[in-house]
Amino acid sequence: MKYSTRFSDAIHIVVFIAAGGSDGDLSSAAIAKSLNKNQTQVRQIMAQLKRHHILDSVPGHVCPQLVKDPAELDLATIYQAVDGGDLLHFNNETNTECRIGEGMPDALDLIFGQVQRAALAKLATYSIRDVFNQLDLSLLNFPPEKQETPN
Repeated sequence: MKYSTRFSDAIHIVVFIAAGGSDGDLSSAAIAKSLNKNQTQVRQIMAQLKRHHILDSVPGHVCPQLVKDPAELDLATIYQAVDGGDLLHFNNETNTECRIGEGMPDALDLIFGQVQRAALAKLATYSIRDVFNQLDLSLLNFPPEKQETPN
């Protein structure tokens, strides 16, 4: 079974851009090298991120930027931008002449729907800053967290 890595690739791309790239290089070639993917795949994901107002870029210029602060950009938003489909899938071609086969899609649809909503809610609690903080990138020029100012 083949599974998609678009979501993790998109997070990788966003963190790469937020971190300023590889020695300042934010080209699709540099991102593709970091992901070990080809540039076309990177550009396709970046186009989706741009359509969903996560990235801003100008064709022909190597300067993609995040539209939001990394602390405000949650993983559910990125998931919905590049994957957006169901996390879990079931066989909807079961034998309808079998009592179990007939009822299984509806039974799983209810359960899988609850799992989908719970997963998206959990992803919404994590930001790009959280991912960045999991990496040992403290020496990079990453924007500092915004400090709350007392009133």
